[in-house]
Amino acid sequence: MKAKFFLSCMALAILFSACNTTNRTPKQKIEQQIDSLLKDKKATVGVAVLANDETVAVYNNQIHFPLLSVFKFHVGLAVLDKMDKIGPEGVEAELIEMGYTSESVKTYLSLFDEVASDVSGVRYLKEKLGDYLSDETADGLELIMSSVEAAKECDFKLQFTPTLVRGQSYYTGTIFEVTMDDFGGSVAGGGRYDKMIGKFTGQDTPACGFSIGFERIVMLLLENGYKVPGGRQKKAYLLEKKLPKEAMLKVLALAKADREAGRQVLIVNMKKNKKFQKEQLIEDGYTEIADCYADSVDRL
Repeated sequence: MKAKFFLSCMALAILFSACNTTNRTPKQKIEQQIDSLLKDKKATVGVAVLANDETVAVYNNQIHFPLLSVFKFHVGLAVLDKMDKIGPEGVEAELIEMGYTSESVKTYLSLFDEVASDVSGVRYLKEKLGDYLSDETADGLELIMSSVEAAKECDFKLQFTPTLVRGQSYYTGTIFEVTMDDFGGSVAGGGRYDKMIGKFTGQDTPACGFSIGFERIVMLLLENGYKVPGGRQKKAYLLEKKLPKEAMLKVLALAKADREAGRQVLIVNMKKNKKFQKEQLIEDGYTEIADCYADSVDRL
């Protein structure tokens, strides 16, 4: 009888354990697996599991981890990129709000108080950061800056900015941006991306490239009175509402002749506020504007 009772208890215990395991949520299962991996390690470890921008599981989240917490590192870089917009005080406040310790933030930001914007700034960080900044990286950046200064054929200032961050994740080395004093942001930017081509070809290929904010540059040029060399004269025809067929054909013939003569022609319906419409056309570079009414087309 005792043996049967003992076996019954064993069966109930196994069944309870199985049910308990089955009823665990995926989050609980992940946290238990993390705990089994880390519980005997001589270190304080924090783990965060993310999926689709949502936190799936967190381990040791109650502990305040320092600046290099991997969970927050990429977000910290994005905040650091705001240095020129919100200043060191704003960056410090945002990093602390994100959970970094005040001591770690102050230590990190203090580096930038002593970094010069020329090659000497690279040398300073190479010495200050030691093994955290490889000789290859620092020497390569110094070589790039020295080479650009030696080879440039126009007047511009090359500046080392350790807080610069590019949004794309495929960069593998030096990154850069081009800014203009008259514009409040970058007009071009790029960097080194040795691994991206290999993702498509299966063979790693060293690469460096950049993109240009063409619209921004054109806007700056036009605001400063730049004229396109050899730009064609621009003429606009403003059509009266319900213009008769014969008058329309006459306008189209005139527009064709203008185009053959090398002019840029716009045919558009006349708006109620014709004065404002003409002001807009003049701003767009139209030097000749013709009002097309049914009784006046023949005189154009």
